[in-house]
Amino acid sequence: MPDRVRTRSKKAKRCPLCGGRMRKNGRTAAGAQRWKCPECDAGMVAPSVNARRLGQLEGFVAWLRGGHSLEEQGRSFRRHTAWCWQVEPLIDQPPSKRRVLMTDGTYIAHNHCLLVLMDGDTGEVAKCRWRARDDRRL
Repeated sequence: MPDRVRTRSKKAKRCPLCGGRMRKNGRTAAGAQRWKCPECDAGMVAPSVNARRLGQLEGFVAWLRGGHSLEEQGRSFRRHTAWCWQVEPLIDQPPSKRRVLMTDGTYIAHNHCLLVLMDGDTGEVAKCRWRARDDRRL
């Protein structure tokens, strides 16, 4: 059987000491991935992917789009999804300067407002923010 050379993944962590690509080295008892550098023998533990947070965010977005009140969801839902209010969507900024900027506030369910800043010429969204009411700060 011929020896197979395994190429390292592009997702491989970089060593904080030498900058080389690290290799997987098992898992901890908590399930986090261990990494080891073959050049300098340094090791590190990367936190595991938090699927629970992803599920909480998906539930939060489903609630936001739905017609239920926050009181109907219960106290545990509010506690588990409180961090979701701090998430801001990432929108790439174009390199060109804009001549005309327009802003608009759109109210959705549960008395929340989405403020959108957009280019007046193209209609392209420049920035958006969640607010409790339509105010002047974007």
